Amino acid sequence: MTGPLVTLEVHDTLLAARRAGEAALECSLDLGRSTTTVEAGEDAWTWQGQRYPYLETCKGRTIYYWTGAQFELTRTRATRWR
Repeated sequence: MTGPLVTLEVHDTLLAARRAGEAALECSLDLGRSTTTVEAGEDAWTWQGQRYPYLETCKGRTIYYWTGAQFELTRTRATRWR
């Protein structure tokens, strides 16, 4: 099993669900390749039976990956020039 990848969009979705008291939500934890169900808890969220802490801070255009013990920044996502 590959761990979840968290972006600012996912982070904001998780926090909104927690604030709204939603028990579960649909989001992508693989950079938009698929959607999955996540359970939103008060102090952590659960995916595939594993609990993960909410990020304390989350930067835009950044991907965070699960190391097995914590989330770490992996890289900044490229943006298109307009």
